[in-house]
Amino acid sequence: MISCLLGVVLLLVEGCRSGGGVAMPTEASMRAGCRAKAAVQYGTPEPAMKVDGPIGPGDGGGFALPGSVDKGAEGVETFLCRYTAERTLFDVMATTSDGE
Repeated sequence: MISCLLGVVLLLVEGCRSGGGVAMPTEASMRAGCRAKAAVQYGTPEPAMKVDGPIGPGDGGGFALPGSVDKGAEGVETFLCRYTAERTLFDVMATTSDGE
């Protein structure tokens, strides 16, 4: 019994090591990255960026996080932070029509 448990523990440890030791970004870090990149794109302080919506499925097995920012006289603009399947942020896409 003990040898079986030891084997399971070793398997788990080796499985963790074989993953390259790189942890997947957490939901909190995904939101923080989205907020930071969108703030630069929209020229607005990070606290103004709202990214409270659910992180859902995105293109190609990735993820998407909707967000918005109130730009005062310019109105509320919406965007979508897009992530790879590995949860790496690769794009902040505007989703508010610019009237064209």
